[in-house]
Amino acid sequence: MAHLTNRIKHSAEAAAGRAKQTVGRWTGNHRTEDKGSRQRFVAESKKLGDKVIHAADEGRSRIRRWSHRRPDMP
Repeated sequence: MAHLTNRIKHSAEAAAGRAKQTVGRWTGNHRTEDKGSRQRFVAESKKLGDKVIHAADEGRSRIRRWSHRRPDMP
């Protein structure tokens, strides 16, 4: 469940960064545009990290399930 919560938080952070970037572009404010770009990049990086952690957890649980099978079962 924490994985889902983190994905939602990071998606919201990325959306906020995209909004800042767009507003900065519309107004010609390069500082706001850069700040939004950085915020979006950080959020997307966090989302990628969450995906890696989730994949590792899935792999660990598959190995655990595989190792607990009885030897006489296929």
